[in-house]
Amino acid sequence: MIRDPGSTVQRTGGAGGAGAAGGGGPGRGPARVRIDLAYDGTPFAGFARQRDQRTVQGDLEAALQRLCAAPVTTTCAGRTDRGVHALAQTVHADVAPDAGLLADLDRARQALDSMCGPEITVWRVRRVPSTFDARFSATQRRYRYRIADEVALSPLERHDTWHLGPPRLDAAAMGLGGQHLVG
Repeated sequence: MIRDPGSTVQRTGGAGGAGAAGGGGPGRGPARVRIDLAYDGTPFAGFARQRDQRTVQGDLEAALQRLCAAPVTTTCAGRTDRGVHALAQTVHADVAPDAGLLADLDRARQALDSMCGPEITVWRVRRVPSTFDARFSATQRRYRYRIADEVALSPLERHDTWHLGPPRLDAAAMGLGGQHLVG
């Protein structure tokens, strides 16, 4: 089952119309778009753009630049480290009101998905009010850590599970320690 990738970010602003969706009319400045995506972090040096390193943000911004024919900077809900995956990452970007991607957002989603390569899936692209901020409009974040202490680990889990080897975990101690993380 695929969860709605937008379910953890609150929509802000009023109802429809070009003005309500981040400006973008003549003389109004850039239009804001929200992009919901997932990625396999294995080949990336994290989410955030870094010089001489392949990153999720770098790949996404390169695709946006090709699509918009102008540099585009993104802001994400939360950065991830090297090798970390995301099932529901949200970013926003401000694009020129005449940017080609605004004409047909579903085609823009398909184009971005194709340009980003197989490690990144673009779930959705939509216009949002200029007050929407991927980082500060988030109402929750959820993280999942997978730790295996079995003798062997399936090769299908090697990219998303930390394998400790034969039983070495003290579940009672972990439960007690975990109580300090709730909040």
